[in-house]
Amino acid sequence: MRGEKRKSAGTAIESAAAGYLKPWREVITPHKDVASGRYQQAEFAADLWQVHLGEGTDEYRDPVEFFRRTYLTQSLKSMLVGAVRRLAGKGGDPVVQLQTNFGGGKTHSMLALYHLFSGIAPTELAGIDAVMQEAEAKTLPAPRRVVLVGNKISPGNPVKKPDGTVIRTLWGELAWQLGGKKAFARIKADDEKATSPGDALRSGMGWHCSRGKGTLSLLLTAMMRMPVGIAG
Repeated sequence: MRGEKRKSAGTAIESAAAGYLKPWREVITPHKDVASGRYQQAEFAADLWQVHLGEGTDEYRDPVEFFRRTYLTQSLKSMLVGAVRRLAGKGGDPVVQLQTNFGGGKTHSMLALYHLFSGIAPTELAGIDAVMQEAEAKTLPAPRRVVLVGNKISPGNPVKKPDGTVIRTLWGELAWQLGGKKAFARIKADDEKATSPGDALRSGMGWHCSRGKGTLSLLLTAMMRMPVGIAG
């Protein structure tokens, strides 16, 4: 009897609440592709490597459009604030490790970092005014952006860069993105043999960082833990 009363009371409350709720179609407007039936799920899958190559839909490729469609959660905002501080030489963590389940926002967070330091004025990016205020910064640093996506680089499938450099390994890609042909030359032999470059890679990275330009490294692997390197 008591259970029936609770059930009846709960139903009454739900019915009363439903009377004040508008249908979702009157609260939000679906994306035009969804409303017209032209929605393709693959187009809404964030792809860091594709964006780095200048490809993909505007929702992810264009910095202004990306931030216009992105809600800055407290955790995402805190990560962006830390990156601005780090690259401006005002503190911040040098390495951030993103740990979430599949679909938890790792790639989206990396895209936010990638676009934040794209060279576009922060005043053109929605929500970034609050980031700049909290970071106590008036301008954004202009770091060299490095993007490494593990499943896009294979020794068995070399990639020829616009300057003619042939890349086979992850460290070859890292060196080339950091300093072009000159940096790649330091580990070229190891890239060709697919062997570890050891200290040669570290010295090459040190050479680049000593030139006074910060580096934003985004490493996307097949693992669930995604490190984001932010070198001041």
